[in-house]
Amino acid sequence: YINIGHIKEVFVNCFTEAHRRSLVELIAEGAQEAKWYVSNWWGTSFRETLDMLLYHAELRGCDLRNDGYWMATFAAKYEDSSFHHSLLETPFVKAIRSDACVGTLMCMDVEATPFTRSWCVLESYITTQRCKNIGKKRVFEVASVIREGTQKYHEHRPDGASNWVTYQKHIAAVLREGDMEVNIRDRTAFGLSFPSDVVIQAMLTDVAKAEAHDKVNKEELLRFILQGKLTKSEEVPCEHPCFDEVNTSIHKMFAGVALHDAAKYDYCAEVKRLLDVNVFDSMGCKEMDEPVL
Repeated sequence: YINIGHIKEVFVNCFTEAHRRSLVELIAEGAQEAKWYVSNWWGTSFRETLDMLLYHAELRGCDLRNDGYWMATFAAKYEDSSFHHSLLETPFVKAIRSDACVGTLMCMDVEATPFTRSWCVLESYITTQRCKNIGKKRVFEVASVIREGTQKYHEHRPDGASNWVTYQKHIAAVLREGDMEVNIRDRTAFGLSFPSDVVIQAMLTDVAKAEAHDKVNKEELLRFILQGKLTKSEEVPCEHPCFDEVNTSIHKMFAGVALHDAAKYDYCAEVKRLLDVNVFDSMGCKEMDEPVL
């Protein structure tokens, strides 16, 4: 399939390399404000990325003529990811922190690669924590695609009978901040859920283990998250409370879906593990004095 990297290499670079400017700078009639920042991995299918963006815009009531989605492939130059200046001065961070930005939409591939990439995890950190610290609350939402043949739905037939049928379409799904349930584009297919591979990878997110372009790039990202708690001569640790905060912010978003899936498929050991970790405590959940029947 054609991924975002292919679009960048074969299409975007042909127009932008000679000018040293982004594609948007070359073709836009004027300045554009980004309402949503798009966090993604370049190996994600371009077709599926468009499906996710269109469904998210539909859910959020966005007018695509005026409500912009900021995507690095089209809005940034390649050298913008270098460390010639502070991370806070990169166009990526500036787009998230801009006054017009509502939040970040992370678009997933089937392997949930963004949760294993340092830049993507950093973007979630900027969105959920750094912006909040300076009084600019941003929402963080995740989109994925349910691929054909990977899930079953509850089909209701005209005669009143029903049965579980394999779903044979590609369909977008979005996990929105504040929603108690997953949003699936096909509302008639009862029983579909957010892709389990994405949920599992999300619950395993560890920013210290995430990958970057190179060791220096990764170290700079981790030092940024540590917020000056290390001197230049000190090595970046594998574990730190600041890293735990970043990881927990992602775990919290998926904890409810993960617990639902584990209970749905009778994964008792996973239910126990999820209840034993402190992610639900950090969400403000409290132990009930008496069981609810």
